[in-house]
Amino acid sequence: MIYSDFHGLKLSRLGFGCMRFAMDPTTGEIDQKKVNDMFDLAISRGVNYFDTAYPYLDGKSELAMTEALRKYPRESYYIADKFPGHSLPGPIDSIALFHVSLDKCNTDYFDFYLLHNITEWSVKIYESEEYHIIPDMLKMRDEGKIRHLGFSFHVGPEML
Repeated sequence: MIYSDFHGLKLSRLGFGCMRFAMDPTTGEIDQKKVNDMFDLAISRGVNYFDTAYPYLDGKSELAMTEALRKYPRESYYIADKFPGHSLPGPIDSIALFHVSLDKCNTDYFDFYLLHNITEWSVKIYESEEYHIIPDMLKMRDEGKIRHLGFSFHVGPEML
């Protein structure tokens, strides 16, 4: 595995995205055994960066990832999770939503936490005083619950 140094962290250049997992064709639910096997293989090959988000797989991605990582020491891997501000139906308690993800991931902190899917139309939600997402996430960072705060975006090449 090739690693990069990021502020003193030895991060695998190859990360494991948790947006799509193997599904059981009979139940339509996540096939946890296959997910566990995939994580075991990734970790055995040196992957240590795992990326999920609150809305992935109808909110079940964080739980499946947590189950797959349960047997590994927390300090042996890095979790990136994302705040779904772009898909909120209206103002919500962003700190409470953040804590739901912490609980589902069975952790006290996220190594990386991203404001998800920043675009020209969603940036207003993240900047809104009514939603106060950025101040809330800066507070979580200041409390040590977010080690590195960032953002993600999804645009086509015409927007770059």
